[in-house]
Amino acid sequence: MRLALMMVPEKLNGILQTTSDLKTSALILAAGFSKRMGLHKFALKLKNGATFLENLTHQFHDFCCRRIVIVVQPEAPNIIENLKLNFPDNVEFVINYHPESGRFSSVKAGIAALESEDLVFIQNVDNPLLNPETLNLLINGLGEFNYVFPVYKGRGGHPVLITKPVMNSIIISKKTDINLKDYLQQFSGKPINVDDETVLLNINTTEDYKKLISEENEL
Repeated sequence: MRLALMMVPEKLNGILQTTSDLKTSALILAAGFSKRMGLHKFALKLKNGATFLENLTHQFHDFCCRRIVIVVQPEAPNIIENLKLNFPDNVEFVINYHPESGRFSSVKAGIAALESEDLVFIQNVDNPLLNPETLNLLINGLGEFNYVFPVYKGRGGHPVLITKPVMNSIIISKKTDINLKDYLQQFSGKPINVDDETVLLNINTTEDYKKLISEENEL
């Protein structure tokens, strides 16, 4: 596990490649306060014994994401060290020292750390499951769009896949209190229909967590 402390650059110059070997990485947002849950969501365990954070990192790693950046609060690294969690070698941690500024501040910090990449999946830690078929559909459906996102039965979910123009804009943006979904409206986006209900998962309460564990084998 590597702890990377990143500063947001003033400017990023990058052009989206048109070849099939685009550099694809993942950003996991895990700096929330988890007030309704009462404890850090990243440490919650699935039935297989892996924590939410371990499960996501290994799934992105198995999908061949080059780098996996996790944005956390300042106290999280010590908690993670004490838990002795198991992560792939390409995992990096970025600290958001002002998580009270909102989730978009974590997006900015994470994207700044991934400035050399071409495509980035953005996933919330409160959605601990990924389907490689869904990730493939997002990659293959991107085309000339700036971003794509999965839709299950008319409802949009995660992860969102963004391109270099979106990354550039996020890094230089002065906004911190805007919703990512709202921010993306200025770009060309495409919903990708998927047969994968896990894209809608959002574990915010103990009731949500208990339901996930009881139904996990069916997902």
